[in-house]
Amino acid sequence: DMLHGVPLRVNIESKYQYFPTKKAGKVISFLLSRGIQNEIFNVCGDGVISLREIQQMIPSYTLSYAGEEPKPELYEVNIEKLKKIFPVPSTRESVEHFVRSFRQDNVVIP
Repeated sequence: DMLHGVPLRVNIESKYQYFPTKKAGKVISFLLSRGIQNEIFNVCGDGVISLREIQQMIPSYTLSYAGEEPKPELYEVNIEKLKKIFPVPSTRESVEHFVRSFRQDNVVIP
């Protein structure tokens, strides 16, 4: 939403984990190639990042909310099991790469 100038529906101080979709496919391929079945793996970036930190990567974004300002959220999933067998990128690295790629694709950011 920030890349498109859309008002937020979550608090700017909320913190989440992000993970590249292409890398998620690589995780699945990796697990299948190792014959790993009937196990559960949390697949997320390593660490959290606040939307405020992401906003700083998108200087053109002006904060606004769709309705009342919601309470901040924190979602941090335990990925220790996955990290033992697969290199997990940091959430910050994942977001920075995504924002950079979005800009390089010449997409208009309001």
